[in-house]
Amino acid sequence: MRESRVVPGVEHGSNPIPSVVRVGEWVYTSAIGGRDPANGQVIPEPHAQVEQTFRNLRAALEAAGATLDHVVKVDVWLADMSLRGRLNEEWKKYFPDLNHCPVRHTMSAQLPEGMQIQIQAVAIVRE
Repeated sequence: MRESRVVPGVEHGSNPIPSVVRVGEWVYTSAIGGRDPANGQVIPEPHAQVEQTFRNLRAALEAAGATLDHVVKVDVWLADMSLRGRLNEEWKKYFPDLNHCPVRHTMSAQLPEGMQIQIQAVAIVRE
């Protein structure tokens, strides 16, 4: 059975898209960016956007009963590849052990609404 959730800061405006969905042990996030959950606005400063994106990822996972420890794959889109260094800094905070972190694919993309980063993740929750 599929369970979908909309999470503050991770919603998609008027688009009918959930933030995260869980099907059994599998959890999939939608595209997550650096929106402020208090007002839904994209944070204007790129480095702060990267930080908020990871906080929003954690919130989306938690809404589906998962944690960062359950993540197995992350896809990242950057509007400016010069943010890759900042992305790696934040990545190391959330996934500090290279032997126990998810795989990641980082790509360049044109992103909407002033976004500099979007991520989506796949997690598996085994009790």
